[in-house]
Amino acid sequence: MSPEALSELISSIAHNLVAAGQAGALTDELIPPVDKLAVMRPKDRAHGDWASNIAMQLAKKAGMKPRDLAEPFAAALAEADGIAKVEVAGPGFINITLDSASAAAVVDTVLAAGAVTDADKHLNKVRAIGHRGRHVCGHLHDGRDENRPRRWRSRTSSGAARQQQVR
Repeated sequence: MSPEALSELISSIAHNLVAAGQAGALTDELIPPVDKLAVMRPKDRAHGDWASNIAMQLAKKAGMKPRDLAEPFAAALAEADGIAKVEVAGPGFINITLDSASAAAVVDTVLAAGAVTDADKHLNKVRAIGHRGRHVCGHLHDGRDENRPRRWRSRTSSGAARQQQVR
């Protein structure tokens, strides 16, 4: 599930809670548009894949405590497809953990769209520098003719150019 889809789901849950009378004094007009309900990555990945502060945004308008408003949001989110776990943390943050199939679907969507841009094309030109066999401290090579010496340029900490020959 993409962050945009998750924001749309949270918006629809907010409207459903208003219609069911579970959101206190909140009305449909007071619910912000979907682009203002963005989900974010939690600082600690142990808290889930995504986090939302929707209950804290709407609590004052609803005349409720943020945690009391977060509970029905969490219950509705837990029933949605693609969501493995939902927790209410602290004063009213909603931590959301996606199931593995839903997380993998985002990768499939990106790959299907062919999201490689001109800025990403340089990635195909990067060469890995490795070592020769099991001799980790042996000569470095760049994957081409290993017998031909290479000159590698680097900068010292003072910014002066340094050149060395590597076989």
